[in-house]
Amino acid sequence: MFKVDQPTLRDLAWEGKGTIKYFVRGLERWNNPAELDIEVKREHQYRSEGPDTYEWTYKVNSLGYSILQTEPQAYLNYAAALKDAATKIEELIASEDQLEAIFQEGEAHRKAEYEREQAELRAKREADKPVGEKLAKKIIETMKHEVKKMGRYDTQHIMAYERGTRKELPIKVEFSRSGMGLFSLNWSRISKADAIVLLADSHLGSLDVSGCPSLPDPNVAAFMMSKS
Repeated sequence: MFKVDQPTLRDLAWEGKGTIKYFVRGLERWNNPAELDIEVKREHQYRSEGPDTYEWTYKVNSLGYSILQTEPQAYLNYAAALKDAATKIEELIASEDQLEAIFQEGEAHRKAEYEREQAELRAKREADKPVGEKLAKKIIETMKHEVKKMGRYDTQHIMAYERGTRKELPIKVEFSRSGMGLFSLNWSRISKADAIVLLADSHLGSLDVSGCPSLPDPNVAAFMMSKS
């Protein structure tokens, strides 16, 4: 009458969400067996009085649209699937203590993984030498000076990288109609001061200044500044 694709209780509860699928014999949707789902979720419940809580919820999603009946007994099969889904929901309600215990185990695992990843990221960040405020000021001032010598709509740009993640941070300065040098990061306007702070905390070894030809190699510049 129908086929059930049911995850284990652990799979349903580990992340606080899961789906039980029923494929109903004799009903098709876009040339595939039509299905109805039981959506299992651990959801935040807001309270007007008292603390908010979390509850396990169960939602039966209908077959939807564009259903083709291919067998006479199809909707009797559908009714049987709905009845079975109701029974499964009652079984899940009776197992909520177990669902919650599995979810909390998952939460502890996710917290430990997050803390491990953050520790690794901190170690990578600490291993990446920063550009530093002195050199960052020099670079930003040079970019601004150079773009003002150019024509309208011309730009100077560099590619900085976050320490640890090496995420790209494209910093650009352009000549405005009023003759000002305007800085941006990923097409969003930032102040000159913010550009300096961002660049100062970025990774020196990855910094690409080829978009501003007047700038020297940043590693050499940093070395020379350290000696001055």
